[in-house]
Amino acid sequence: MIIRRLVLENFGPYFGKHELDLSVTPDHEVVLIYGENMRGKTSIVNAIRWCLYGSTLDRYERPIPQQRFINYDAINVGDYHMAVEITFDHQDSHYELERRIQSSVKPTSDRDLKSSVNLKKDGYLVPGGDITDVVYDILHPDIARFFLFDGEMLAQYEILLGQPTIASQKVRESIEQILGLPALTKGKEDVETLKKDAQRRQTKALDVSKQHAALTAKSQQLEAALEGVKGDLDGLRNVYSKLQEERDQLSDKLQGFGDAEAEIRELDTLEAEIGKLTTEAEEAHAECKKLIAEAWWIPATPRIAARLLELNEAIENQFSLRLRREQLSADITRLAKSVPNRVCEFCGQPLAEAVAQHLEERQKALAAQLTALPPLATDVDTLIAERRSLQAFAREDLSVRLAEAERRSVKATVDQHKRESKADAIRTRLRGHDRAEIKATQLQLENAVRQMLKVESDIATKARDEADLNQQMARLQQEIGRLPGADKRIAVEADVYSALERLLELGIDEYRDRLRLEVEAEATGIFRELTTEPRYEKLEINEQYGLRIVDDLGRTIVDKSAGAEQIVALALIGALNRCATKEGPIVMDTPFGRLDRGHREKILRFLPTLHTQVILLVQSGELEPTEAAAYLDGGLAREYRISRDESPTRSRFDPVRKVQ
Repeated sequence: MIIRRLVLENFGPYFGKHELDLSVTPDHEVVLIYGENMRGKTSIVNAIRWCLYGSTLDRYERPIPQQRFINYDAINVGDYHMAVEITFDHQDSHYELERRIQSSVKPTSDRDLKSSVNLKKDGYLVPGGDITDVVYDILHPDIARFFLFDGEMLAQYEILLGQPTIASQKVRESIEQILGLPALTKGKEDVETLKKDAQRRQTKALDVSKQHAALTAKSQQLEAALEGVKGDLDGLRNVYSKLQEERDQLSDKLQGFGDAEAEIRELDTLEAEIGKLTTEAEEAHAECKKLIAEAWWIPATPRIAARLLELNEAIENQFSLRLRREQLSADITRLAKSVPNRVCEFCGQPLAEAVAQHLEERQKALAAQLTALPPLATDVDTLIAERRSLQAFAREDLSVRLAEAERRSVKATVDQHKRESKADAIRTRLRGHDRAEIKATQLQLENAVRQMLKVESDIATKARDEADLNQQMARLQQEIGRLPGADKRIAVEADVYSALERLLELGIDEYRDRLRLEVEAEATGIFRELTTEPRYEKLEINEQYGLRIVDDLGRTIVDKSAGAEQIVALALIGALNRCATKEGPIVMDTPFGRLDRGHREKILRFLPTLHTQVILLVQSGELEPTEAAAYLDGGLAREYRISRDESPTRSRFDPVRKVQ
């Protein structure tokens, strides 16, 4: 499929009729459309989607109401219609597809709109009932995500890297549809239907013969159980779809609250911290009160300690003085026995005169020292008693505990006031916002996500039950087929279908593995061509077609930059394009938003090698015309610039140049 012409009429910011010539040639495959933010780049992608499929999708792949795309200025002048026309070629045929909506009154919802669609193939009108089938056969909406590509929406590719989920399964099925696998799986489903029909006829024939009623009943029970499990699976998938829609709506609603959601989350955190700090301050204050109540003397502890030092010093001085007096008195008494008699008190021998005189002088000196000593205090016992009573109030650990409790109380109070100031500022900014509604929406979103996880688990359980029942049914049918009363022709028919089903299943698995390896090899080649990191060796694919970077040491790079993620996504897009059984134009909106100059250059040099039509919608921050001309190396077919046309709600296309 190659788009030749796109006509927009009152679509998005394009008031009136605007035409884009998008023709390309095998040597000039790239069309560049420059436009600043809010000028209408994304509207071009939406217009193509809407014209092809009658609906456009938001980032959650939900249809956007059509009436929202009718140009505001057209509505203001009473022109309530919108149209898009795509002229394209596909497999040597020429197509003209036009889709219109019209309202007789100012539309407030899609119920006010009347729609029409016309398709011509090689100049002949295609019957209205066949248009959808023809368009879907050319480019099915399930695979359109890989051709109409938004560079800012990488999440749908990143989910391929995680564990298998319903979301990743959907993307995987889309990829396999591009690669042509559904033709085989549809064949397997047809064979399975034929096998089950044969099994039913076999069971019915056995039942008619009135033999082996137990086996017949068991077969019927298994068939009923299978139908029940399938019904449960359909119900669970329906519930999951509704929960997914609810989650997306709640996410949109939260995004509509803007910064208020983040502010409320911060306020919740602050209020929780304030509550905790209030409790800490109260507990510390209560401990202070308890310590003071039980040990009321704590504030006087420093004075008590000082008095105890005084008492200890005074008592020690008195004991020292008493000991000194006793020693001096004892020495004087001993000398008094020797000096008058001039006889040694120890041996009884007479003392020499010189010795006697020395001892007499010594006696006098000691007596003088004794006389010079201050008198003993009469209240030593009182001092000792006072010290004893004060020692009970001198516990330093209580003072330390009180000081620590006071410190904690002061710190918690200061921290609490700081957070209250921040919380008050946030409350001021949140005036006019319904905080209760925002918080309720947050809780509802979290609940929806939790329910989705549970339903996913239930679906996986039911799928295992279905597989187990199918195995039981297969074994039972083999047993029935061997019974004497069984219809051998039907038994052989069922066995053939079973064998064919197994053969197809093995073939599909083998083909799927081969496709993954082909995608991996192509994606690796493209990635190495695009990346500026020489140590990145290859891309490694998983069962969901998710790609991980592996370096030259065999290590998987888990924490990739946003730019690296986009390069991987582009490598997947390129690989699918090269391996696909279906071809289509690649329309990239904001393809370089996360990339540096080096990666931009490599991508621009790579795009012409895809050998298909590539339409790039870029803004000035991504790419300048001089860069495009230099890097595309002759692959550029056309250039346009989206400009304002007298009004912020009107845009137009200005040709930059026609290259080819």
